[in-house]
Amino acid sequence: MVKPEISAVTMAESDRKPAGPGKKWVKVKKTKTYMDADGYMCTSDYSSMEEKDEEPPKKRMPPAPKSEPKKKAEPKKQTGIGSFFNKPK
Repeated sequence: MVKPEISAVTMAESDRKPAGPGKKWVKVKKTKTYMDADGYMCTSDYSSMEEKDEEPPKKRMPPAPKSEPKKKAEPKKQTGIGSFFNKPK
């Protein structure tokens, strides 16, 4: 007995029409939430194919010209505790 070959293409893919001009097929993950017979909320994840418009390629901005590095301000020296007690009156 000869076994039929199983193709890698699923029935959904073979039935799918080709994408229109300016469109492409995109795989989308979806979540379905429902209540089962016992009253529990159940969530099931599945994926499907949707036809989306093709986005034109994004233009990259040229890198900004490098400016001169800013000089760091010198930190102020911390005064000693003696200056606190020697306040002029």
